[in-house]
Amino acid sequence: MRTFNLVNALGDTYTLTERQNRFLHTVKGLGLSAAAEYARIGSHYELLSYNAEQGKIQGTVRFWQPREYFNFAKFCQHRPLHLEYKPGDVVYRRDGAITMIDKDESNPLQSEIEFTCSTPFYQLVSEYNDAGAGSGGKQYNYEYNYTYTNSVAQSIIIRSESAADSPCRITIYGPCVNPAWRHYVDNKLVATGKVFAEIESGRKLVIDTTVVPYQLRKLDMAGNVIVDLYQSSDFGTERFINLQYGQNTISVSGDSADPIPLQVEGMIEYDTV
Repeated sequence: MRTFNLVNALGDTYTLTERQNRFLHTVKGLGLSAAAEYARIGSHYELLSYNAEQGKIQGTVRFWQPREYFNFAKFCQHRPLHLEYKPGDVVYRRDGAITMIDKDESNPLQSEIEFTCSTPFYQLVSEYNDAGAGSGGKQYNYEYNYTYTNSVAQSIIIRSESAADSPCRITIYGPCVNPAWRHYVDNKLVATGKVFAEIESGRKLVIDTTVVPYQLRKLDMAGNVIVDLYQSSDFGTERFINLQYGQNTISVSGDSADPIPLQVEGMIEYDTV
């Protein structure tokens, strides 16, 4: 059975398909709507621009107890939210906010809701390569076979079947001096980056395109910001990376001889799922 969950800004999860207390049904808006502009050339048309429109997912939640409606409304106040949609074995996500909650006095209460999206559908993938620096060898953490085991030190491979450029977060762990990174797609170099800085032991460099504006910062292991390194980056390189269709290889290097552990977390985006 397909399931829907909401996760709020506190990290709490609210299951919308729990038959004992509430159940979301008659869901619409899971497909694609796009604005396309064409130029006519004789009897043919050339596509000039194509932009997916902001998604709005609607449905009706049946609440068996009026108190449960109030619990739902309080949960949704902690924005932003992300919606988890699991039509089969894979979980897809979409960020946004609940922008409409209708209420009537029916028994049981039937509430129409609307989730306005701020992202396309995406699937989280993650891989970690400790470059032999730890005692446990390589570790990999991913949700299904978008991510493949990689045996090359200081490199990670992620395969994407989506034609969309998909944001990712690259984490380079210290110690490392003047870390540099390279992005290959199907063995072709497409982007590079470098920072002129020292990343000490117990610190990490994060290059992040999953947020707007993009970020390039040094953090401690708890995620606290030590310094913004954007101005210390090499402006002659692209620096910020998006995963592309095909085999994405991301490799790192530095001016020191220390092994460099590396993690890549991707948001593989889809028009519809």
